Amino acid sequence: MIFQVSSTNLTVCHLSFVAPDNTCDDGDEIDNQKLREVMLMMMDVFSVVAGLAVGLAIVLGIKKNGNEFHAYPMLIATMPLYYIGFAIYGGTTESLIGELLAGIPFLVLGLFSYLPKLKITALLLAVAWVGHGVYDLSHEHLFINQGIPGWFPLFCAVVDVFVGLFLAYYVFSHCAYNWRASFPKGGARA
Repeated sequence: MIFQVSSTNLTVCHLSFVAPDNTCDDGDEIDNQKLREVMLMMMDVFSVVAGLAVGLAIVLGIKKNGNEFHAYPMLIATMPLYYIGFAIYGGTTESLIGELLAGIPFLVLGLFSYLPKLKITALLLAVAWVGHGVYDLSHEHLFINQGIPGWFPLFCAVVDVFVGLFLAYYVFSHCAYNWRASFPKGGARA
């Protein structure tokens, strides 16, 4: 496949030869709309694959360091900073105010999960992670933030849902009452 750029459009040919008049030798040309759809689909696939890889890296990295008690609440509490940064980059006051207000519940849930380490607080933390994933996917319907890269909401949603589902699994499979005591390292501190 070769790309030939002219002054008005992009010609994509399946052969490696582009004729001097910017047409494909075999007449097999893909129009710009179809090319855009394919590129958007490829971006979505990349976002999902990268999101799964980053989510797995987060879970494994936190587990390896043994700081589950501190890391998951801290990460969810600071998660809104990405969108706040994008709002500053986008340059609109409305999106900055919207992102600040939308970030408050995640900050509160992250800080709340530092309180008594009961199973319910661990479940609320898992819900906060999955909830942030839902926020990522519905973000464009809430308000416009022009600073957000097109691939970011899906990528972030995959990371958030992956981590949230892992936390929910961990809580139901390992935690009886006190989730702090159920962690082998770091979390066993009183």
